[in-house]
Amino acid sequence: MFIQPFFKGLVAILLPLLVLSSFSAQSHTLEPSIINLTLSADGKVSLDIETDAEAWLSGVLDIVDDEEAPEAQAYQNLRELSPEAIAEAFKERNAEFANEFSVAVADSTGVSTLLEMAFDSIAVPGVGDTSESRKSMITFRTTLPESAETFVWQMHEKFGDSVLFVITEGEEQKPMFWLPAGGVSEPISIAESVKPRTTSDIIADYFSLGVFHIVPHGLDHILFVLGLFLFSRRFKPLLWQVTAFTLAHTITLALSSQGIINLPADVVEPLIALSIIYIAIENIFRRSLRNSRLLVVFGFGLLHGLGFASALSGLGLPDSEFLTALIAFNVGVEAGQLSIIAVAFIAVFVPTQLLNMSQDRYRKLIVIPASVLISMTGLYWLIERIFF
Repeated sequence: MFIQPFFKGLVAILLPLLVLSSFSAQSHTLEPSIINLTLSADGKVSLDIETDAEAWLSGVLDIVDDEEAPEAQAYQNLRELSPEAIAEAFKERNAEFANEFSVAVADSTGVSTLLEMAFDSIAVPGVGDTSESRKSMITFRTTLPESAETFVWQMHEKFGDSVLFVITEGEEQKPMFWLPAGGVSEPISIAESVKPRTTSDIIADYFSLGVFHIVPHGLDHILFVLGLFLFSRRFKPLLWQVTAFTLAHTITLALSSQGIINLPADVVEPLIALSIIYIAIENIFRRSLRNSRLLVVFGFGLLHGLGFASALSGLGLPDSEFLTALIAFNVGVEAGQLSIIAVAFIAVFVPTQLLNMSQDRYRKLIVIPASVLISMTGLYWLIERIFF
């Protein structure tokens, strides 16, 4: 029979992907760089960039896997240096850093000019947990030409996503522009007061942020959703589980964004890994869905919501559009999760239906092997997140 070799081949393909994913997930993960651009009435511009200075100094921004690269040790060594030492190292190379971003202004005729930014200062946090990156505040200053009416911002793609806040002197609004890696902002007004982001802009920004937090940056969330997907071949049980998961992570994301709940990442991340292990093991040993499964999924959804909140660290949700941004982010998260389920459905369910595979054979060839791999990956993350 060709059925068993077919699915053994499928597992053979999934195995190296999951193993490689487990290691790549622990590579250097860039949080968005936060940029505050302040426009003064006298034409002065202050640019405050909050980013990982050590990552840039060591060169790990240029590579995919910092743990296997020659620069990895240099990066770790920099994390252990005092703020004064990091500041001195950066000051020697600040001109290089200035080439990593650009502020281009345009006049009424559309003629564009690239501004020259002068380094002002760098503020580096003290040495804390050296297993975590620390964000330094780097400040540049310049003066706008009198003819400037608009400007655009861009940062090198190796810094990952960036979030631009535009602050105009005398204005209470603080418009936010979320940009994917290497993205260029839309032309932003200088001559007039900076217009606040519209509701549709906010929806687009936070929806995209939600999607990108799952695909490609949320492998742990992806494996949890795949664990839910594998349990049953029927749509209704999957729908109930995904609904419970969505409701739960929406609650904790909202509470965390309001500062009501605040658990450190070194607590949340191991628990998320544990949730993946639990769901995978339950898939192996339990044959039918019980109501208790929904409660477990809901409980783990509360944990994952705290994990999602880390994506909004330093970015937050706008006070004036809090509910809109929260809903848009969650819809983006769900879109990312549904895209994973859609791919899994095409790769697994369609062939099993075409081959008229029995439930017992489906468990033997798909559910159990895949769940073993998922649980092993979760166990690796659990150990790594607790001890390393």
